[in-house]
Amino acid sequence: MSIVALRQAVVDDLKAKLPRLGGRAVVVAPHAGRFDAAELSRVATQAPAVLVAVLGLADLTESCAEVDGTCQIVAIVLCKDAPRLPRDLASLALAQALAGIVPGNCWGGAAARAPEAVRCDNLFSASLDKAGVAMWGVSWRQHATVARAFGTSAPEDIPDWFLLCHVETAQAQDAPLTEDNINLPKGEE
Repeated sequence: MSIVALRQAVVDDLKAKLPRLGGRAVVVAPHAGRFDAAELSRVATQAPAVLVAVLGLADLTESCAEVDGTCQIVAIVLCKDAPRLPRDLASLALAQALAGIVPGNCWGGAAARAPEAVRCDNLFSASLDKAGVAMWGVSWRQHATVARAFGTSAPEDIPDWFLLCHVETAQAQDAPLTEDNINLPKGEE
């Protein structure tokens, strides 16, 4: 199972299992990665939300024509105040729900092993509080197939646009750029 498929399986499972908060459905969606102030302002409008990101890969090893590794995954909880439900209580309730869902979860068979080193962290800060947002991070490590070994075809769930490589090179300092598009093979033909 690839990283893309694993992240989507986590999103789908959380969508099905997370409770409603104050009568509102929780937005569960994939996210590209870490947050800065501008990104937080953009995504906070979706609150209550749980955004799932893969933050890194470690312990990469090749076996059986695949490269396996450990993904560092995080589910970021974002909550704003709602009627009769302050943001700190809402975010704590979602973090607690995730603490009951993540351990032991193989995401419907998308992962061969259960999550490791599951932890929940309150990400409170004065700037978040001033912005009216409460935030928790639930993180874990999970084994996944991260790539095919060199010389094998690409996994089926890699988007077509990822398989197009645009290259620009200069042959000399004052020479015009040489451009080329390379289409990488998606699978066995």
